[in-house]
Amino acid sequence: MNICHYGCGKIAKFQLKNGNWCCSEFYTQCEAKKNYGKKNGNYKRKFSKKTIQKLKDSLRGKGKLTINDYKEKHPFFYEIEGLKIHPETGEIQVHCKNHKCKNSKEQDGWFTPTSSQISERIRQLEHPEGNDGSYFYCCDECKQDCPLYNNKITSIYNTAVEYNAWRNEVFRRQEKELGYNECEICGNAILNELIVHHEKPKKINFILSLDPDNGIILCGANSKNKCHYKYGHKDECSTVNIANKICI
Repeated sequence: MNICHYGCGKIAKFQLKNGNWCCSEFYTQCEAKKNYGKKNGNYKRKFSKKTIQKLKDSLRGKGKLTINDYKEKHPFFYEIEGLKIHPETGEIQVHCKNHKCKNSKEQDGWFTPTSSQISERIRQLEHPEGNDGSYFYCCDECKQDCPLYNNKITSIYNTAVEYNAWRNEVFRRQEKELGYNECEICGNAILNELIVHHEKPKKINFILSLDPDNGIILCGANSKNKCHYKYGHKDECSTVNIANKICI
C-alpha cells in the first residue's frame, strides 16, 4: 500500500512514469499539487518518509475491530470462537477447526485469520439465513483434511425439496401434539426463530437424514437463547466424536 507522493494523504492508486505514486492517474488532478514546486523535473514530497510510514500504519489499522468490539457487537461469535490477542502483534486469533492441527482448540493452538474469514464466519453464525458454516482453518490442507468439511459422504446431499419435506414434517408432528411449535430446550415459540436439527448428524448417519424421528426443534442463531448451537453443537460434540444424540 502506498501513500500519494504529492501530499494529499490519500491512498495512491497509480504509479506515474517518474516512479512516484499518486491518488490520481494524472498528478495535475491531485488536490495537493499546488503545494509542490518543480525541481529538476521532479516533484518534491511534502511528507517525510517517517510521516508517510505513520500514515500507512494508521490506514492499515483503520476500520479494524478490537477484541472488545467483537465482544460488544458480535457477542455470540465472541462466545463461540473464544478469541484472543496475539501478545506481540496485537492481532485477533482463533482456533483451527481441524482437531489434528497444532493450531486447533484440542491442541491448545491459535492462528491469525484473515478479515474475510472473520466476516464470513460471523455471517454464517448470526445471519438468519446462516448455516453455522465457514469454520476457521489455518490452511487449505487442514480444511480438506477436516471431517466436518470433507469426508467420505460429503458428495451425498438431500435435495431442497426433500429437506423441506422433512423439516415441515417435524414441525407438523410437534404442532399436532402440542397445538403449536416450540424449542424443545427452552420453550421459545417464536416460529421464525426455530430450526430443525438432526439429532444424529447427516455426516455420521446419512440414512437417517430424512427420518422425522431424527429431527428436533431448537432455537436458531437469530434467537436469544441460540439452543441449536449451545446444545446441538456444543463442545462435547467434538469433530472426532460427533454426538449420536443431542448433547444436553
